[in-house]
Amino acid sequence: MILCPNCYAEITDATTHFCMNCKKALPLIKGCKKCHKDISFNFNYCPHCGANNQDILPPEKLEELNRIASEANKVSSEFTDPRDGRTYKTVIIGNQEWMAENLAFVVEGANPYNNSSEKATTYGLLYTWEQAKLAVPEGFRLPTREDFVELENFCQKSTGLQAGTALKSNTEHWCETGMLGTRIPGQDSFGFKALPAGSQSSLKVFNYLNNYAYFWTDEEKDQEKAYFRHLSYYNETFAELSSNKNCKFSVRAIKIK
Repeated sequence: MILCPNCYAEITDATTHFCMNCKKALPLIKGCKKCHKDISFNFNYCPHCGANNQDILPPEKLEELNRIASEANKVSSEFTDPRDGRTYKTVIIGNQEWMAENLAFVVEGANPYNNSSEKATTYGLLYTWEQAKLAVPEGFRLPTREDFVELENFCQKSTGLQAGTALKSNTEHWCETGMLGTRIPGQDSFGFKALPAGSQSSLKVFNYLNNYAYFWTDEEKDQEKAYFRHLSYYNETFAELSSNKNCKFSVRAIKIK
């Protein structure tokens, strides 16, 4: 019998993996039907014995994932913004080419976290929705909701990971623990290197550096709100949400084909 590691309900997923160290089940389904908690299919460590997940996945699966990441994780070029001379790395993921860094072009009203130039070097700037549309350089654009859906689907289909885990940087920038749980490390499967730059609220309060990444889309929900994508230190999702247009988030531009 295979049991949920959260509530010990029986699991009938035939694709469940077993830790090669302690031989206990690591289910691949997303969510236990009894306790409704997420069950990760990207255990970085076996929840029973602490073995690294490289001992959990079959060797042939590891080889396949490493090959996919190796082929996909290619910085296609470097783009130099002629407006300020700043150079950004870009990366091809599927049929899309994305900036592999947060935008940092200065437009009126945009600012780094805590107005710190040091933070700007690492995390780029934070923009309102209107500022974000002005900041994107020629040849690139603010992503649509559909762009992010395509990115999310490609990540999941090509790696078997949730998109949040595939896109988050595997660096020390993400916090280890917080009020909502323990960090689930990113794998940075494609070189997207999503960083937790935090946000600035519409009331000018800075929040969540090292906890969350927020990326604007180009689409508004209504007169007050626009859509964005969200990554968290404690889960694997790449969620679509909406927020007041006067909040300030990061920008990841996508290249115009």
